[in-house]
Amino acid sequence: MWVAWFVLGLFMIGTNRWFPHVSNKFGYVHAFFGWCILIMNTYAALNIVALNEIKTFGLHNMLGLAMTGALIFFSISGMAAFIAKKRLEWNTNVILRIRRCHKLLAFAFWVFS
Repeated sequence: MWVAWFVLGLFMIGTNRWFPHVSNKFGYVHAFFGWCILIMNTYAALNIVALNEIKTFGLHNMLGLAMTGALIFFSISGMAAFIAKKRLEWNTNVILRIRRCHKLLAFAFWVFS
């Protein structure tokens, strides 16, 4: 989980925030790391539930399960932003709203985690 949240999280920020001017392919790298984080968190959540059944003990486990559930919606917003960027005209209101929503969710995840 440390790799998912810290290492890959920094790659996520870097590819989309600090280095998008280097190549237009960084959107694909950002999406790849996003899928990796989602898969790692889902696997960990399923592992917690399988080991402890439904009654998970500890604040960390319960918050981790909640974050995994929220991460699914966060990933959907990222996919929507990525698809909209490819399909719609750049800087339209729709794209700006989707990107703003995904960015606010990213800040919320960063602060909470």
